[in-house]
Amino acid sequence: MAAVLALCIGVLPAVRITRPSADQIDAFVQRQRDTGFNTREQGTILHYLSSGQRPHHLQLCERAAVIGRGQEAYDRARRALAKGELLVGVDWAAVHFLAQPAVARDLATVVKCYRCVWSLNPCRVTHVALGTTRSTLAYATLDGHLLEGEEAFDVRLERDGAVHVRVTSLSKGSGVLGKLAVPFIIPIRRAFLA
Repeated sequence: MAAVLALCIGVLPAVRITRPSADQIDAFVQRQRDTGFNTREQGTILHYLSSGQRPHHLQLCERAAVIGRGQEAYDRARRALAKGELLVGVDWAAVHFLAQPAVARDLATVVKCYRCVWSLNPCRVTHVALGTTRSTLAYATLDGHLLEGEEAFDVRLERDGAVHVRVTSLSKGSGVLGKLAVPFIIPIRRAFLA
């Protein structure tokens, strides 16, 4: 039955009633290693970050904040980005890597949806740059994700000493189920990126 549904509406998402353990998420990510991208948009997010131009067929969700001042604050943020510590202190969502993003390529976002079910969403790192004044981590969605697109975490040390973090998502629904689910996913994604 699941195979028939998958053919009709696209790849079914991985959902659970209880929060998955780190070992369960690792196993999920391992199973996705040979999965292909569900998007042809790789690189679009980097173009957007540098130019501000985005394709109009993708929905933009973006949050930015000043998280500190000075080189020390920037270095802490860069180290956290390099370790994949992207959502520290959030208990209903996570970005889970098999190893540090600088060496890992596969990951899963894990989100509790409407206090009801946990969704495991396969992604793959498409870009990591760790610099002295700017660091960026970007990843794109794989088959089995309800969305099709990319997300990026961008940390900058500005000339005035402010350390800015910007989290950006450019995406659309993937397959029939993803397109139907977008109105329900948007509020969760906005909270995820807040």
